[in-house]
Amino acid sequence: MELMIGAGLALALLYFWLLGHWFARVVVFLLLASVTFVTVAYTTQVRGDPMVGVIFGLLAAAVTWPVSGLPVYYWRRQFRQMLQPY
Repeated sequence: MELMIGAGLALALLYFWLLGHWFARVVVFLLLASVTFVTVAYTTQVRGDPMVGVIFGLLAAAVTWPVSGLPVYYWRRQFRQMLQPY
């Protein structure tokens, strides 16, 4: 049952993210940033240098914001093209 609820929530999040809803963009940003931060933190923990993990974590968060906003940029471009006179 939990898998069905999780899949439904994931599909709803994907739907609203692709439409460019701001709340979905923030949630996708948090998901992407946390995944990249955990991955980078784990790899730097294995290497033993925590400061590199912090720097790469901040860099990952800075990169994931434009990635999470790709549908918004797409829809803005589409609306601008639709509103231009021929």
